[in-house]
This record gives sequence, structure tokens and C-alpha cells, in this order.
Amino acid sequence: MPDASFEVEGEMDLGGLKVRGRADLLLPDRVVDIKYARSTSRGLPHPHHVAQVRLYMRMFGRPKGSLLYVSPDRVAEVDESVEPSLAQPMSDEEIKQLLNRALGGAGPAYPEWECDYCTWSGACPRAVRGGAR
Repeated sequence: MPDASFEVEGEMDLGGLKVRGRADLLLPDRVVDIKYARSTSRGLPHPHHVAQVRLYMRMFGRPKGSLLYVSPDRVAEVDESVEPSLAQPMSDEEIKQLLNRALGGAGPAYPEWECDYCTWSGACPRAVRGGAR
């Protein structure tokens, strides 16, 4: 694939805070993030996946983004024709809001799944299990 780069690590500084990420695929005009699912592809795209791609668009200086979902029932691409915000890199203000939510101590930004991945969820008073505190 000409002008394509795979698993590219990036970093940007936002007011002294370093934000890092790894794009699955960089093309000249877009960032592509590949997501694998064990179950069906209902409810796509997930808002946190869109936020991640928009952050990567900003980090890597690409004007567009796409999500490629690979699940047992299909392979689906979500781009700006399906999700218009994938044609808008994340702004400084949106990044600050995202970081404040994640680092502000109010609990998980995406409680419906984040606590399942956290090493500290067993000891955390803000842990969410089964969608409820």
C-alpha cells in the first residue's frame, strides 16, 4: 500500500501533559483504527472509538479518520460519511475536556466497560460493575 504506515507511535504536548498513542494505519489523508470484536457489530461506532480516532487525527495531522470493525458477523468501515465528526480532528478544548474527565477523579469516563480492564477495580470505591455502582 503506497504511502501507508502501520502501527505508528505518536506524542503531543498539551500544556505540559504528554499525550501518546499508536495509530494502526496512517494514510496520507486519514488515520485508520482497527477494532476487533468477539460478538456482533451492533451499536457501532462506539463513542470512545470515535474520540480516539479524532485525537489521533489531531496527533498525526490528518484531516479524516476511519474505524475498521472486524467482528464475527461482518467487517465494517465507519468513516465521515457515517460519522461526520470523523472529518474534524479533536480541538484543544475537546482534548482538555477528555483529559479532565479521565484524570479528574470522578470515576471512569466510560464506566460500562473501563472498570473491567482496570487492575485496581477491586479496591476502587468508584468501580462500576454490571453498569451500576
